[in-house]
Amino acid sequence: MKKKEWIVLLVIGGIALIGILALQILGKMRAKQNQALQSTYVVDVFVDDKVVETFDPNENATYTIEGNYGLMEIEVKEGQWHVSHVECPNHICEKMGWKTVDDIEPIVCLPNGIQLLARVNGN
Repeated sequence: MKKKEWIVLLVIGGIALIGILALQILGKMRAKQNQALQSTYVVDVFVDDKVVETFDPNENATYTIEGNYGLMEIEVKEGQWHVSHVECPNHICEKMGWKTVDDIEPIVCLPNGIQLLARVNGN
């Protein structure tokens, strides 16, 4: 290889290395921002438009809520939550899967009159 070809290869390799390092740094910064953002959220559990429970989605726990039709069990794990068991005729809320603070759609059980809504803590 000629000297100019080696120089071009070194320049391209250096630019690629700088790009990879920049992407890693930006990824770590974004992860820290997301973690800080998620820690500012709580989830309110409503029964007939009244808050009966509020939980931090980052604290692993299980909650049992009494609704109009029966009991609902909510599992919270690693920043996510879902309905693990419910006493109602259609079980649609169980089929909604795991939710996070980024999800727009709340979990709703119409027969029980229960809603799970994420909000910024303090608002």
